[in-house]
Amino acid sequence: MDFQSFIAHGQVSVAFGTTYEALPEGVKTIRRHDIDKASGAFALYPDGIELLFEDGRLCLVQYEIARLGTLCLAGNLITGQTSLQDFKGYLDAMRISYTECTQDDQQILVTTQHVKIYFENGMFATALKSW
Repeated sequence: MDFQSFIAHGQVSVAFGTTYEALPEGVKTIRRHDIDKASGAFALYPDGIELLFEDGRLCLVQYEIARLGTLCLAGNLITGQTSLQDFKGYLDAMRISYTECTQDDQQILVTTQHVKIYFENGMFATALKSW
């Protein structure tokens, strides 16, 4: 599961809507964190990347920098100290279009692939996409 591919294409190696049973064997060996058994909500964290399931189907992918530490985007190191302006420059260099908004004191970039990239105090916090 590659961060750059996620940002550029809004996808990881597991498609949205995939059931737990249909996951690749290597992913199924990762410890499952039940959130709400009645609704089939649980999470898996392969390499620190959150895969959230509801009703037993993949519905959200999240790259949270606090959990991952560092990421790479177009040859640039992404950390919790990566500024909004630097990240926008990386997206521009990759020719990835986005819109920008603010919500609850967070700056958010939304790519044309519907990946939401959140910044707290002007620094990278997380990138996610939901189904």
